[in-house]
Amino acid sequence: MLDRDADLTTFQRKKSSRSLESKASIHTFFLRDDVSRMTTGRKQTITVRKKKMQKRLLSDTLKNLHRKLASENSDNVSYCLFCACRPFWVVAPTDADRATCQCKTHENLQFMADTLYSHGIVVSKNIEEMVDLTVCATEMKACAYGDCVECCLTTHPTLKSATEEIVQVVQWSTERTVDRIVRLGEDVPDAITLFKTLKRLESTVELFFVSEEEVEAKTEVPALTHIKGTMRMHQVISVLPGHIKYRDVSCFCQRQDGPLDCACFDLNVEFL
Repeated sequence: MLDRDADLTTFQRKKSSRSLESKASIHTFFLRDDVSRMTTGRKQTITVRKKKMQKRLLSDTLKNLHRKLASENSDNVSYCLFCACRPFWVVAPTDADRATCQCKTHENLQFMADTLYSHGIVVSKNIEEMVDLTVCATEMKACAYGDCVECCLTTHPTLKSATEEIVQVVQWSTERTVDRIVRLGEDVPDAITLFKTLKRLESTVELFFVSEEEVEAKTEVPALTHIKGTMRMHQVISVLPGHIKYRDVSCFCQRQDGPLDCACFDLNVEFL
């Protein structure tokens, strides 16, 4: 049983300075230019708890970046802690961020590795592990640029022998249709020729051509259609009982004799 008069002492867990240093190093690692790149758009921002920051896009997956941090740092940082210490404005690139060559080159290489791994041709689909099995040393520039004498002709080891099987690979690409048309010998002198050529080649995309005349016609104010009887709706005026004056057209002249008398039109008077 617990004694009521016993002195209960509370303990508070102290934060280790080593843990704080690890979190700070992870935070700094994510903000490096070789790990993430800064976006330039005004609307490419992220706000969390009223803190607005410019978005940064990761250059690789979190697993590969964790391996990179482990190879550079002697501290044993877990993958869970690595992901938890990621700044909120450092995110993975989406489909809309594939316009840069860096993202397309990196993702296309990963797509090729994924396809080879799915067909059982290579041991691993990790790019860094595949590089380690191909070159002498990843830190040497000569090996990276193919200038090394020992590994310039080295190929990646495969689990299967070469066959004539066709393998489909999905890749990001930026298609420059006009350059391809000109390179094949066709001339594109004006916009209407380009429209007809693209209409003939592209069957899945709906194309429309709007000429300059149609654009100018859309900007002009259309002519107002006269509605019968509307010009006389406000032209009948009665000032005295049984005394009505009416006119057929409107007039904006400076009238001298009175607001109802003008020489522009024939003013008629009727007595009831």
